[in-house]
Amino acid sequence: MRNDYKIRPRQALKKGGKAFPDLTGDGKVTFKDILKGRGVIKKKGGMIMDESMAHENMESMKMEAQETKMERKGFKETKSGKMTKKGKK
Repeated sequence: MRNDYKIRPRQALKKGGKAFPDLTGDGKVTFKDILKGRGVIKKKGGMIMDESMAHENMESMKMEAQETKMERKGFKETKSGKMTKKGKK
């Protein structure tokens, strides 16, 4: 493993630079402001998918796959959302 930091000194940060802007408008400069500045978080109207949203998305995808499987086996979805055998009422 090379130790380049011993060979070349690291460049120091500028002293007395401008303060980072408050991009979220909450009155404080937080990590969220940094992420917005980098473009990780969309600036207008974007949402971050948290764990609960990801779980709901996975559940809906599983249900959709199950419905497709049943449709291939000869079932159809009624107006109420129930799956019934084709030809039955």
